[in-house]
Amino acid sequence: MNARPWYKRYPSDFIAGTLELSCEEKGAYSVVIDLMYDKGGPIPDDAQWIARVCNLSTRRWNQIRARLLELGKITVDGDFLKNNRVLSQLKVEEKEHICLSSSGKLGAEKANENRGASKETSSLEEKGPSQKERHTRGQRLEARSQKETKKKEYAYEGKIIRLIKRDFDAWAKAYSNLDLMGQLQAHDDYYDDELAGKERLKWFRRCSASLAKKNQEAKPPPPEQIRYNDGVY
Repeated sequence: MNARPWYKRYPSDFIAGTLELSCEEKGAYSVVIDLMYDKGGPIPDDAQWIARVCNLSTRRWNQIRARLLELGKITVDGDFLKNNRVLSQLKVEEKEHICLSSSGKLGAEKANENRGASKETSSLEEKGPSQKERHTRGQRLEARSQKETKKKEYAYEGKIIRLIKRDFDAWAKAYSNLDLMGQLQAHDDYYDDELAGKERLKWFRRCSASLAKKNQEAKPPPPEQIRYNDGVY
């Protein structure tokens, strides 16, 4: 067991898709689905093991197995049993996990960058004008040149939101259901109006969370979630 605490289950789909099964068959089929989610994919086609988990005799499980195969509820793949809907849902969950992990990693990196920039600014303020006076004209010009070069590296640069190409490409991949440029512009305008002070430096994580939610809402449901009579459930 992999201790999966829960999975997305659609009661109305299951009820509609198992009307032709007896109560006993539904129970065994439900346990088989649970085992597949718990294992993270197909399960061994081991009659004794499955019968024991379902509290059935091996003979009775083999009868139910034949019935489920006949109706297309499960299929045999070598030494394993699988269900197409389970496999499809697991792929969806894996993609969502990757998107959320990517967003969280980028948010942490940006937060660290902002903290570093804030500390650097505070340090300069504490040192006062006397520290700035030590800079030669050449050093100031070099610093300005580096700043201008850095600005040119932004793949998106708004009044608040600024994304370098690496972050922009990562967001474009993670939020593929959205018009990223349009969303960035809309968020940038909103943050420029609503955020003030230090809150303006916290745009990255706020924007990432908002885009993740909008991307999820914009995602069309997999066909397996809306079809009942093709062996999905």
